[in-house]
Amino acid sequence: MNGDSGRAVLLAALVWVALVAVAVAVAGGGLGNDEAQYALGARTLVGDDGGASGTDPYPLFRPIGMRVLAAPGVLAGGGELALRLPFVLIAMGYVALVWRLAWRLGGLDAVAGRRAAVLAVAVQVSAAPWLARSGEALSDLAATALLLGMVVLIVEDVARARARMATWLGVAVAGAAAFHVRYGSAPVIAMLVVGALVTLRERRAAVALAGAAMAAMMAPFLWWSHVRTGDVLGVLKVSEDAANRAYVGEGLVWYATQWGWGMAGPVMGAVALAGIVAALRRPLPGPSPLPAPFYDLPLRRLLLATALGQILVLGLRAHGEARYVFFATTILTVLGACWLAAHTRPRLRQITLALCALSAIAGAVFAVARADRMNDRRVALMRASAAVRADAAGASCVVMTGTQPQVAWYTRCRTRLLGIEPVVAEAAAGFERVYIVAGAGAPRQPEDGAALSGPGVQFQTLVCGERPRWCVWKAR
Repeated sequence: MNGDSGRAVLLAALVWVALVAVAVAVAGGGLGNDEAQYALGARTLVGDDGGASGTDPYPLFRPIGMRVLAAPGVLAGGGELALRLPFVLIAMGYVALVWRLAWRLGGLDAVAGRRAAVLAVAVQVSAAPWLARSGEALSDLAATALLLGMVVLIVEDVARARARMATWLGVAVAGAAAFHVRYGSAPVIAMLVVGALVTLRERRAAVALAGAAMAAMMAPFLWWSHVRTGDVLGVLKVSEDAANRAYVGEGLVWYATQWGWGMAGPVMGAVALAGIVAALRRPLPGPSPLPAPFYDLPLRRLLLATALGQILVLGLRAHGEARYVFFATTILTVLGACWLAAHTRPRLRQITLALCALSAIAGAVFAVARADRMNDRRVALMRASAAVRADAAGASCVVMTGTQPQVAWYTRCRTRLLGIEPVVAEAAAGFERVYIVAGAGAPRQPEDGAALSGPGVQFQTLVCGERPRWCVWKAR
């Protein structure tokens, strides 16, 4: 494989991801719960909160990094596609980082590195769980891209005879940025830094510098967390408390049972398993005349430990979702691709690429179909929210709902979490308009808003719709 063909594969992968991600962004329609939270945070950041600031039950979940990433979409009008397009570009950057990481990890000569990069990228863009999130305005992909940037810089430095302090400062910047985009990046960042201190003995001074710089860049967050919660780790604890798990280890069970489908997909799942085996093997004689970082056993073990560590930590503390462990699946895939590129026959690599092509097509169909199904679940709530916004006509308003972020975003009203108890007058005090909304497909929706009337607050039906069913009740 020559340089031109390698670049052609990368270009084809980037175009493919762009097409699938845009299709997912369009088919997804209305914003999901997490997307709406980030959009609300961005609306506040740019000074256009529309009276809807502080409307979701977990306002501390709006990291400044996601506010910044969502801000261009808000400034461009706040449409769903405008909010999601920056994340399409991030998905493309993610693929480019996978290419670079596999190239540098797999071999410093042109042939070995390019072979590993082609395999790694082909597997990445064929994974249905990853493609399904490529066009959503969520923190997972963006934070993982920054974590991959950390790893790329570490691998680049290991390939040199001596550490470069500038490179390790870049590691610190990427790590701090990943944390400020997604607080759940903290375990991976900690494992990378501590693991590098243990395994990369000749670079301990540089690693320590990176760790200190990262801590300095995170200090403002820790101070803010203390101000808001009384604990420097309070925001992280609040985030963990909101982890939607039924029991300790629920996530691990899901990852173990969904490895080859919901977590990674069949092709990526198989290559990732190969990556685990390859990373544990002792001396691997490289095929290239130049030493490749992949054949550095401590580095391989650092990457393996961090990837498996993410699965273990998040599996114990939260329910399982593929997007939570994108870093782990990608790192294991790159390790597997490096091994396949160096130690298998061309015929097996060709079969793997063919399977990737088939998986990519199937994955794209799955991703777009999933986005369309998610939109179907949101349509009713969006229609109810549109009815509220039209009726409120700019008056101060509050909406009682079981789905706060989306309703706050689309109505521009404040929201209150609706329970099973009647609405009391105190909850409606200070507002000109008071509503209850319900939409089929959304969680925690009331069957009859009028039945939730309480002392001093009497609701009556304002408007309802069918297919799917939705209703708005307004206080008299």
